[in-house]
Parts: sequence; structure tokens; C-alpha cells
Amino acid sequence: MTSKRRTDRPRRALQRTLFALALLTALAQLSFVPLADALHEARLRDGALAFYAGLNAARMRAVERNQRIVMCPRATPTAAHCGVAADWTHGWLMFTAVPGSSRTGEFLDSGGGPAAGIAIRALGGHDVVTFLPDGRVKSSRSIAFELREPGSRYAIRRVTLSQQGSLRLAVVTQPAPAELPSMLTAQR
Repeated sequence: MTSKRRTDRPRRALQRTLFALALLTALAQLSFVPLADALHEARLRDGALAFYAGLNAARMRAVERNQRIVMCPRATPTAAHCGVAADWTHGWLMFTAVPGSSRTGEFLDSGGGPAAGIAIRALGGHDVVTFLPDGRVKSSRSIAFELREPGSRYAIRRVTLSQQGSLRLAVVTQPAPAELPSMLTAQR
């Protein structure tokens, strides 16, 4: 009887160790999901704040220099020229505007795109933003930009630029129904 007790002890210790290991693994898996969500939300927030700051810098330059400033999306991540689509994912470029022309003048600044996997789209199809010397925007309506990870379940960050030049950053959980068809085609 004493020999059976001695052989059960190592087996029980092994069972307890395996149970504790399984319990720790389950707890670790539960904590990784919120951590991944928090990291993703931080990437979206940081991308939106950087884009917001770029728009605000262009507006301030227009007022400081008392001239029109053009901000446009980069064609590629390393391009020094503007893209023609409403895709601002690769970053932006800032130029002075040539009076009486659609050309850009002196290069002023640039900004990179958001973290990999996050897209920035102009909802109205805007491929250029022009700030007037008084800080207003040359547009017939507000311009909205959305930062999202295509196919993701996470909330969207929306940066809205009013005609007066004021900026607003918001968290959008669901896109408006009228915006869905244009977003779906933009993601393809």
C-alpha cells in the first residue's frame, strides 16, 4: 500500500501542474483580445490625430502666409507628386497655390500615411483641399475623411473639415447608409 501512494504523488503533481498551465493559458488568451483591440484603437486614433494635425498646419500656413495653400494625397508612399483619387492612405503633400492656375507652387511640407492596414478616404471624392488666406476652405460643403481598416469590426475615425476651416474629430461606429455604396467600391 505504501508503494502505491508513492507512485500516485508524481502523477497528481503532474496533473495539478497541467491543470494550472491550462488555466493560465485560458486566462492569457482572454487578456490578449482586449489588448489587441486597444492596440488597434490606438493606431486608428494616432492616424486620425496626425491627419488632423496636417490639415490644421495647412490652414495655419494659409493664414500666416496670406495665400492659398493646397493639400493633396500622395500618389505612392514615396511620391513627391499628388495622386488623383480620394485615397489619402499614402500621406499628403502641401504646396502653395499658383494664383489663377490649377498648378501647385512651392513645396512646403508632407506627412506620412497612417499605420499599415489603415486607409484614409475622402468621402466626397476630394483629391485636393485648398485653404484660402482667411483660413476657410475652397469648397461648397464640408469635407469628411474616414480612417478605417477595411473589413474590420472596429469603430471608424472621421475627420471633418468645415467650409470655415474648423476641424472636428469623431468616432463613428456605423457609416451612414448613403455612404455605404461609395465606401464599398472604394475598398475594392
